[in-house]
Amino acid sequence: MYIFETEKIANYLKKIQQNITLTYKWSANLNGLARLGVISMEEMFRLNQRTYYEKEVEIKFIIEKKLLEYYVNDSDKFEALCMWIIREWGGIRGAKPQTTMPRIYDFITAEKPKFDALPSVSKVGMFMYPHKNIIYDTRVIYALNWIILSQNAGSHFFPIPGGRNSRMNAFDMEVLIRIFNAEKYRPNKRSELNSKNYINTIDKALFIPEAAAYYEAIQLIREINTLLWEGTQAKYPFYTEMLLFSSADVEIFYDITNTLQLSVT
Repeated sequence: MYIFETEKIANYLKKIQQNITLTYKWSANLNGLARLGVISMEEMFRLNQRTYYEKEVEIKFIIEKKLLEYYVNDSDKFEALCMWIIREWGGIRGAKPQTTMPRIYDFITAEKPKFDALPSVSKVGMFMYPHKNIIYDTRVIYALNWIILSQNAGSHFFPIPGGRNSRMNAFDMEVLIRIFNAEKYRPNKRSELNSKNYINTIDKALFIPEAAAYYEAIQLIREINTLLWEGTQAKYPFYTEMLLFSSADVEIFYDITNTLQLSVT
């Protein structure tokens, strides 16, 4: 059983929430959406006048409607929009339709999606069903794990998908988690270290299995979301996911490097 103190996590995120409209910096080029007929040129111009945060929130609801419509009525447009989300909005330029689309269809129908390719396919899942899905990517889970670790707010941690962000790679979160739990990795006898599965066995008691990670992350972020937001926003966990995403390589990095203290005895 996984135990999390959601109020501690929510309290940490409140300081990020206060400034999210100014600090959120992710912004996709909307030309592709205009080419696909998802938005008009006039809508694109209007959206580009808004803050990055306001634009992203509105785009989510626009794309949600189109994905649901195309999924039922036009598979070609559905797949084109999915690939725009992954390549243009998500920045995964090398994604190929022939390998990506089968994974997306599997994701849509699975109760507990496979961990493989979650950073890409969960992007489509969030846009298509924003009331129940989140994006499970490196930044979101990196930030969530640090908050759980630094606030002593949970019994387990989430497996982090591989990423290329130099700041997050410099302070590998799984290594930090193991350092803070070093006593769990301390062998009773040196001979125990001869086992090839020594680390993996202990990790299983500390990290949520990949097969359950997405499901458990959604449940946790939903609970946090209801503590942070009111009204309509409380129904959409992506609002909290956006807080986590925006904080990972700035606020979280700053927190790690300014609060982390280690000593060797």
